[in-house]
Amino acid sequence: MKNNAMLIHEKDNVIVVLEAIEKNQNIVYTNSRGKQVMLSPLQSIPIYHKVAICPIHKNEVVLKYGEKIGWAMRDIAKGEWVHTHNLSSIANELERKADTV
Repeated sequence: MKNNAMLIHEKDNVIVVLEAIEKNQNIVYTNSRGKQVMLSPLQSIPIYHKVAICPIHKNEVVLKYGEKIGWAMRDIAKGEWVHTHNLSSIANELERKADTV
């Protein structure tokens, strides 16, 4: 089966989809051990967006590129789209801090 998503770094808790994914379509990616994994999305996912590959709890760090990109604003389920509706990004935090200076 052809991959339609990618894990960028072995520490990441999200993958990036390489094509738009419909809710009834499986997401396929290769994990850090080289094994192909199939994941069922909980909703449609736009192309190049993030999907949780494990449960991410409220206030837990979201990792992409092996780096912290933000925090979960609420619990995020495995297979759920990760975006501005449930992610407080590092960029947003830096912007807020700059506005207070």
